[in-house]
Amino acid sequence: MASSDLARLVRGKRDEIASRFAAAVERKEVAPAGVSRPLLVDHIPRFLDEIVTELERAEPVRTKDDVVDTSATARAHGEQRWTLGYDLDGLIREYGVLRHCILVTAEGAVPRLMLAVPAPVAGGQAGLRIDFAAPSPLGLLAGSIPG
Repeated sequence: MASSDLARLVRGKRDEIASRFAAAVERKEVAPAGVSRPLLVDHIPRFLDEIVTELERAEPVRTKDDVVDTSATARAHGEQRWTLGYDLDGLIREYGVLRHCILVTAEGAVPRLMLAVPAPVAGGQAGLRIDFAAPSPLGLLAGSIPG
């Protein structure tokens, strides 16, 4: 799947992805007890819009130094999660759930896609498992989908 196709898919199914995300986070008990569904989904639509913007960029993929602090939405999301009682492990697991929801929504068209977010490792400890995928226009990263 080309990056432009993935951008169209994420844009067109943004609400479905956000809904799937909230259900999965609740089902997997990623969030601390008592966090409401509206708070779970709060920043996700804007974050998905930022993913679409990055996928549509005509410029080369950003290097790790170029992406530091570029997403005000991701920063606000992390700060909100901290005030809700998340720890870093929970936040990383949540991004893994979001990545998985994008994959499920893409209906298998892009197996093992990872949108440059850390994947949880066995035992729930935060870690980073990344392998480079076959060359693509954006140099998207591939990794295991969390179970």
